[in-house]
Amino acid sequence: MKLINTKGFEFNRTSNKKIKIKENQKKLIINNEEQKEIYIIHVDSKNSPIEGKKCDYLFFSINEDPYFYLELKGKDIKTAFEQIINTKKYFNTEKEKNVGIIITSNRPKFSTKIQKLQNKSKKYFRKIHIKNNNFEINI
Repeated sequence: MKLINTKGFEFNRTSNKKIKIKENQKKLIINNEEQKEIYIIHVDSKNSPIEGKKCDYLFFSINEDPYFYLELKGKDIKTAFEQIINTKKYFNTEKEKNVGIIITSNRPKFSTKIQKLQNKSKKYFRKIHIKNNNFEINI
């Protein structure tokens, strides 16, 4: 796994079995049954070195793939895609090691707009999850 530069970012390490990331009634639960050491980088913090659009969080286990790019968004799914893509470009991680997660307050109905955004994201992420309000993932 390629180490990434966390200089200028707020981050935490944890090996808890359940990890919660919550913002404005949107929540991600990370099930970490093996209690791996997980790094959670608050990408969108006030001192972030990334200029422009960026996602809220990046998290990963130091010893294995993938990198999870997380955006907790209201309704603007297009901006959410731009944020996770721009953050991925900043960290320059390999496509096959990237998973994007967008949690919205209202999951939009499948449309050609969403399909185009998902197709564009395939250039940067091996998988994209778009969920409404809550999502649970196993690491």
